[in-house]
Amino acid sequence: MRRVKGIERQVTLQASASSSYKLRVAARIAFLLSLHLALAACVESRLDKQLRQNALEQRVALKRLMAQAESDEQAPITWSRAHRKMLNENLLLKRSQEQLEKARELKSKQWLDLIPDVGAYVNIGANISELGSLNGEDINARLATNLRIPNPFLFYGRLYASALQRQNAEWSHELDRRRLYAQLFEAFVEAKTIDEMERETRARSKGISLLGSNDVTEALDRIEREKDMLQRRKAYHRIKVNQLFNTPGSNWKLEGSLPRISYRNRVDSLKLGGDYGRLAVNLEAIQIESAILRVKRIKFQQWPMLNLGLSLPPLYAKNEDTDFSTDRMLLFSSATKAIDLQDVAGLEDISDAKKRLQLTRERLMQSREREVLRLNQLVNRYRQLLKREVRIKRKIARIGDYGFTEPGAVLNNLAERSSLKLELIEVQRQLGQLDLQFLIWDENYWKS
Repeated sequence: MRRVKGIERQVTLQASASSSYKLRVAARIAFLLSLHLALAACVESRLDKQLRQNALEQRVALKRLMAQAESDEQAPITWSRAHRKMLNENLLLKRSQEQLEKARELKSKQWLDLIPDVGAYVNIGANISELGSLNGEDINARLATNLRIPNPFLFYGRLYASALQRQNAEWSHELDRRRLYAQLFEAFVEAKTIDEMERETRARSKGISLLGSNDVTEALDRIEREKDMLQRRKAYHRIKVNQLFNTPGSNWKLEGSLPRISYRNRVDSLKLGGDYGRLAVNLEAIQIESAILRVKRIKFQQWPMLNLGLSLPPLYAKNEDTDFSTDRMLLFSSATKAIDLQDVAGLEDISDAKKRLQLTRERLMQSREREVLRLNQLVNRYRQLLKREVRIKRKIARIGDYGFTEPGAVLNNLAERSSLKLELIEVQRQLGQLDLQFLIWDENYWKS
């Protein structure tokens, strides 16, 4: 009887211990679930807080921009300072520079493939029912390394492609720099043009007002419309300059002398080839070489793929011998080839790549023909503007004050002279724009 009671007590204790263990496991699982739910709630709370903070910062920035936009105070800046500021701060140049740096790093990264791979592994070997009794014997740590030898043909192809990408990034960055240089120069010219037009408008308004006649009402209304147009032009110019400098809300006064850029005496010598348009030819060569590289890659894909590697003994293993000897080093290699039963030799893919290469050559030839025609048209347009400039200057020189006393005659004289001056400003602006278009592709200018 006592033995039966002892057995019952032992069974009861075992059942109680088993029940207690299950409760501990259930409590740990419940804790993990609660932790995940708490983390999910934390994510939502964090996201809401960050979005509200970002929205607040945007509203503050917008208010600051609006206040700056209403201010007419200008910060003077000369050409040399403006050019340096644009090179350092312009967003397009920053992105272009970043792409260039990545392209330059790409080649060195290819060589990093030769560095052995090192991996650390930690394994926990235990059933879920044994989570409450983990010990050091259940945990196995291992530090291993393997040397993967790149396929030499693929490795060469990647090196060649990275060199091609780097060269393309360098020439593209140079083109971006030249175009922004021209845009900044144009902004300076635009600032001077606006100042000249404002002075001319004020002078004409003052002269008309002194006549004191009812006949000037319509002329004064026209001047007011011109002033509104100039205000809109100034606002657009302000935004353009801030984009060049990456300074939203600022108000820059572009002043001082500019580099001399003029093709008045050598516009007839501009011909594609040689020192004019070399950068464009280089960029076209990049496109052709990229198409050639695609053909070579397609051809190489028809070869069996060679894989080489060297398996090394573990550097550290908790439950293993880590004797680093050549007997435990294993060199392995394999060659694989995927076969398309519809095109066993891959001739169709090779043919398509060659056709794309030929299409690239033909497309570039058509583009080159368009550029030759466009250059000829720009040169002819430049010549016409030069002749028009001479005619306008002669007309202005012939116009004078003939001693008219009648308000109508004086008004007509002022209007004609002002109209010719504004026309001359516009012609010179167009000549300046053509100068900048020629400048971008003129290697002689960028050499100096």
